[in-house]
Amino acid sequence: MQREKVSWRIISVKEKYYVITNLAPVGSFVYLYADAQGKGVYAKVIGHLHEKRINLELDLRISKAAAQALGIQPADAISLTL
Repeated sequence: MQREKVSWRIISVKEKYYVITNLAPVGSFVYLYADAQGKGVYAKVIGHLHEKRINLELDLRISKAAAQALGIQPADAISLTL
């Protein structure tokens, strides 16, 4: 599995989208871009992914609101770029 390079910056957002990841510091904002849907949102990093079995194959988890804004369905296999 290849990990993407991550950059972050402080921004102001109107909608509240959240992400849990080990790729950026907690409290920062990352831009999530759904390649197939051609949509993107800024999301606040609210925590780190724990080393639980359910998270082993994941680089990040996004909030339901972020998934809806990106046009992603729960059962979709997706490609996100940070």
